[in-house]
Amino acid sequence: MQNPRMAAAGAAFLALTLGIATAQPALALPSPSASIVDSECSITYRWQGAVTPGSGYPQGTVKFCAYKYRLADKDKNGDYYAVVAQSVWTFSGNQAGNEAPMSQSIKSNTGSIDNVYSATKSYTSSASCSTPVTLSVSLGVFSVSTEPKLCSGYKFTRSVSSSTRAVWSSNTAGGLRNVATSFNQKVAEGKTPTYTVVFSMPQYSIVDAPAPYYVKSIPLNREITFTLK
Repeated sequence: MQNPRMAAAGAAFLALTLGIATAQPALALPSPSASIVDSECSITYRWQGAVTPGSGYPQGTVKFCAYKYRLADKDKNGDYYAVVAQSVWTFSGNQAGNEAPMSQSIKSNTGSIDNVYSATKSYTSSASCSTPVTLSVSLGVFSVSTEPKLCSGYKFTRSVSSSTRAVWSSNTAGGLRNVATSFNQKVAEGKTPTYTVVFSMPQYSIVDAPAPYYVKSIPLNREITFTLK
């Protein structure tokens, strides 16, 4: 069910193109505009990556949000939707480049029509950790943009892009700050798709090990799932 507070925040966020700053993920849409249909956010979680004996391990916090938008259009043959998956990461400790896999995916229960669909592409940062970079993809006459923040040299990869689904991942969460990705589609007129948004975060544990290392990591990833209707 839609959270009224999140709906209000999403509406304000769409005005970002008009110069209104908000804390929501960056989704830039041309006129005619869009309206938020559903949204959900998680609590803040702790994450932890693999240890380097004698040097430490990456860790921090992460929060997940998902937003479903209906794009206003004059196309009598279909309706247009954009869904944003956003994970916001903090980093502490050290060894930011150590293994710490994450992923986020968006899946529709409705097929796209006229071969009109798109998803945020893979991205490798050359910017600072705090600098947002605009990534745009087209959806018919629309252009949908997100603004991720990654530390220089770090990346996320789009491994799946189909008419119903998109998946993105990174093996080094320590270099991520805001991973905002979108899946967008045209569906049959009057059809209301439901979206499943799944996030995965690293929660590695550290245990004793024989010499010469004395400690080692046990890989573990936890999933958080949202359903947007």
